[in-house]
Amino acid sequence: MHYRSTNPFVHVLLVLGGLAILGAALIFGAVLLAVLLGVGAILAVVLWVRFWLMRGLSRARADRTTPTPGQARKRPHTIIEGEFREVRRTREDEQRQDGSKD
Repeated sequence: MHYRSTNPFVHVLLVLGGLAILGAALIFGAVLLAVLLGVGAILAVVLWVRFWLMRGLSRARADRTTPTPGQARKRPHTIIEGEFREVRRTREDEQRQDGSKD
């Protein structure tokens, strides 16, 4: 059904209603955009602080574990003892191994 009105009052109400709907959509869009930008800014700050702290902690940890050249000279030498057994291959072992590869 198609309705046409020649009443100017109805035309003014339709224009005002359309403008109200467009204004509400514009305000809703602006609020939504502001909320999304705010959440993005908060996440960016949180991630920046987190990486900044991690970098600082890793530097502090590296400073504690890596001695400076002067500190390395002051440390007493440590001797690590261990036992070992020398293993030699015989020609028979090498021939057996060469034969199994073919």
